[in-house]
Amino acid sequence: MSNVLRIDALVPPDHEDMVAEGYIDGECLVIISQEQGFESLDVEFLPRSDGKPWRVKYDLLMELLKKCRERLWELRRIPPEDKKPDVTGS
Repeated sequence: MSNVLRIDALVPPDHEDMVAEGYIDGECLVIISQEQGFESLDVEFLPRSDGKPWRVKYDLLMELLKKCRERLWELRRIPPEDKKPDVTGS
C-alpha cells in the first residue's frame, strides 16, 4: 500500500450539514459528521470493499482523522455579521 490520503467534504442528501470522508489508497475508511456541532463530531468507520478488516498504522489513522477535522473546520459555516451571537453581554 502506498498510503495515499484523500479528504472529500460534502453535504450528502441524508445530512443537514457537511461531512468529511477520509480515504486511504482510494478507499473510504471513515466519515466524520458535524450534525451535532463541530465540538461533537461523530465518526463512522466503513468496511473495506473486499470485506477484509482495515489494518492501518496508528499514526496514519490519526493523520487521516486530523485532516478530516481540519477540512470541516476550514469549510465551516460562519454566520453573517448581523446574525452572530452577542458575546459581549450587552
